[in-house]
Amino acid sequence: MSEEQRGKLVRRKSGPFANWLLTWTFNNKPYSEQNDVVARVLDDSLRNASEADLPVGQPVDVYFTKDNSRKLSRVWPVDAGLAERAAAAAIAERQRLEAEKAEKERQREAARQAAGEPFADAGVWKPAGRNQHFHNPYNFIPVPDGRAATDSGLGHGKPAGHHLYKSGLYSGRIAFELTTETPLIVADTARADVRENKHRIFDVLTDVDGETPILPITSFKGALRAAYEAVTLSRMAVFRAHDEKLARRMSAQQGLMQVPLRVKDDGMGFEVLLGSHDKPRLADNLPSPGVPGGLMYAAWLPRYVKGAGNPNGPAEAKNAVRCLRTNALPQHGDRVACALQRYEKLNPKTNQPIFSYWRVVKLVIGGSVDAIRFAPGRLDEFGGSHNHRPFDAGGGRGSYKFVTGHVVVTNQNIGGKHDERVFFTEHPHEVGCTHDEMKQWRGEWKTLIQSYLDANKRAMEMRLRNVPAAQRKAKLAAFLGNDINKYAYSRHLIEEGAGELKPGDLLFGRFEGGKLKALYPVMIARELGDFTPEDALARNHRPAENWHELSPADRVFGWVGQEGGDKGNRNMYRGQLRIASLDYAGHPGGEPIARFRGDGLPLAILSTPKPQQARFYLAADRAGTPPADGASADQSFYKGDAGKKTLRGRKVYPHHRATTRIDHYWDGLKAIDKPGEPLAGPDKRTYYREYIRQAGAREVRDDQNRSIRGWITPQTTFRGEIDVINLSKAELGALLWLLDLSRQLADPMAHLRLGMGKPLGFGSVSVRLTGLDLQDGEARRADYASLFKAGEGGERLKAQGEASSDAAKPLVEAYRAALSALFAGKPFDEVSVIKAFRNAACGIDDLPVHYPRATPAPDGDGKNFEWFVANNKEDRNEPGPKYALPPLWSPAGLPLPDKTASSGSGGGRR
Repeated sequence: MSEEQRGKLVRRKSGPFANWLLTWTFNNKPYSEQNDVVARVLDDSLRNASEADLPVGQPVDVYFTKDNSRKLSRVWPVDAGLAERAAAAAIAERQRLEAEKAEKERQREAARQAAGEPFADAGVWKPAGRNQHFHNPYNFIPVPDGRAATDSGLGHGKPAGHHLYKSGLYSGRIAFELTTETPLIVADTARADVRENKHRIFDVLTDVDGETPILPITSFKGALRAAYEAVTLSRMAVFRAHDEKLARRMSAQQGLMQVPLRVKDDGMGFEVLLGSHDKPRLADNLPSPGVPGGLMYAAWLPRYVKGAGNPNGPAEAKNAVRCLRTNALPQHGDRVACALQRYEKLNPKTNQPIFSYWRVVKLVIGGSVDAIRFAPGRLDEFGGSHNHRPFDAGGGRGSYKFVTGHVVVTNQNIGGKHDERVFFTEHPHEVGCTHDEMKQWRGEWKTLIQSYLDANKRAMEMRLRNVPAAQRKAKLAAFLGNDINKYAYSRHLIEEGAGELKPGDLLFGRFEGGKLKALYPVMIARELGDFTPEDALARNHRPAENWHELSPADRVFGWVGQEGGDKGNRNMYRGQLRIASLDYAGHPGGEPIARFRGDGLPLAILSTPKPQQARFYLAADRAGTPPADGASADQSFYKGDAGKKTLRGRKVYPHHRATTRIDHYWDGLKAIDKPGEPLAGPDKRTYYREYIRQAGAREVRDDQNRSIRGWITPQTTFRGEIDVINLSKAELGALLWLLDLSRQLADPMAHLRLGMGKPLGFGSVSVRLTGLDLQDGEARRADYASLFKAGEGGERLKAQGEASSDAAKPLVEAYRAALSALFAGKPFDEVSVIKAFRNAACGIDDLPVHYPRATPAPDGDGKNFEWFVANNKEDRNEPGPKYALPPLWSPAGLPLPDKTASSGSGGGRR
């Protein structure tokens, strides 16, 4: 890049179609550039300068630079004050426009909210002839798009408050009884036993006597609120850390479409390194056909022994190309001069060419083209192999080229890798960027690299156990074998600061319509979606931003703004409900706690949420319908228009229905003695105790799982009371419906879920009403006015025991009618949200429930990725089935894979 020079810039026309003239003198000779050549490299401070600072026709002093090909690369003002004034003006104008846009959107949203819009409801969904072997432990209650009218019983708006009893709203006390149906884990987390390997062991939380179990009110309130949010279509109370785009691993075919790039030396754009292709190809709607003319852009640089493990570093191939002068291996970023020979890759079955590429046969670090052109030695040293041969350029074997370029080393990050790359170009081309554009590119790059680090964090930690700090980088760069967990890690996962996009960085880009659309660190890379999970969540389910737009759950249970509060702006609201008590009431055998000897029972690994598995987390429409089985990668990912898709919903853990009918399934002592024991279910299927970590007869306790020394046994009862104030009929009816769920759903196996280990089947509890003492506002006022006797007037609901359900019916019916109205009058029991909730509460059918895996029996190492690799496999000859997670409102099981995915099928580290 040239040194900065001074010149004069003239705006020759004002308005959106301004044109420009740049003049300067060099060696006493005048030079000039004009129009688009100048406009595309102008600093924003000049582009946005006011008429006062940059009048039409009046020259202003500027600096400018040129790139290596002598083209203008940047023009900026000499007067720093002009830049500051332009920046301030641009910020002020942007803020004004954003404020106007926000106000118009607020007004439109208020009008739509007042009127309401019918909620989208899912239709029939059936899997296309899949075998059914298991149910996933989690699923989703839909969060369909729509708006409840302000005057709806389930609408959004201000809460009623606590300062007086209001007419038409109900206050009073509700009594209920809670009974455990599967073991309940309430851990004493304050007294956890932490071992050297970070394995945690928990005791049961008890009263001071050590024998009476405690069920914290907060635990039950959290479970009750989660259920209430779902069945009232309320806003989510918390939805944090979902405002960044997620990444996935692209297919090999997509990888072939990537174009080599280098960040310009001034950091304001990219050099496009097209190899031996000319630059007009770039405007011809790249990436199609991906590899123009069948010839790859970057040259292959022989480096590794294919598939050979080496604990001390990469396994260097005999034909690895070294520097002629020093015999050293070229390193990433080295500028080199190369002799290239053209080769063809053949289809081993047909012996026909698939594509061709340039192969480095000689190399000099830092040399010139002449230095390599006249270097001694033969050029055709490789000669070819069974599926690679020199390109026949019309009667001759030799098709050679001498170029300069940059070495790109990404490490042996897949099993079959044998070459690195050299980026070069014979036809220089650039993509210039403004400051704002580069800021956006840097932000997306940082997000992408962080997604790599997040995806590989656990595996990298495992590899570095007990490795001295000085050896860690080499350990991560070593190719240890063909198992997916033994590949070398890519350079961008190891190098410090790889998330910062810097001048001189070498990377890949995707072009569409001649425009740069995305950046990647490797050829077959992780790619970001077009929108974030937050973008996909319907607005009516996003957390409330102020107390004027609270949903039913916010009003009943309370609300805290996620973004904090401004001065003078209310940021929280105490709910209209308080759980007054929740106490242990007994156990029919007098043994509410089961205890386990020694270090207790090692629980199975609990999987972390993986929203990037969009076939499970993302719906194909605004009603929550899953993508179809076999849907393309783009159809089932965060691609396209966020307004046409939505998240699948609120995550729930359906009741493990079959486990309560299998002898000794919940016998913790037997589980410890025989962790891998198969059990016969009532349907003749084979089940395993999914809750214990199994590896044959070997116990597995590490930082991936937890152990418990006991649990609260089934049939343990707790009794509680809830105080409410100023709830509407629909709000109160939804609460009573949940507190009497088994009766409302006419199924004794209807449950709420709480406590630890819900994906493993723990924490199913049944709840039933045992008493009501409720009055509306008028009745309350009449009672206070009468002082010493019951007042007259208003409505009162008072009942005990079984009669409580009958007394609650009018309120429950008000809730059912309000929810039905949200779906344009669709019957309550046919709404997909209620059908999904019913299946979660009651369990689905007699299939084992566990995380996806490749084998019928559990795996002690929790290799769930193998199922997903096999399911999502992108292969033209043997593609994966691409199963979506079935909807909870129309449940179906998932199959085991026909074959365990091969170790070379993915992993996302490339």
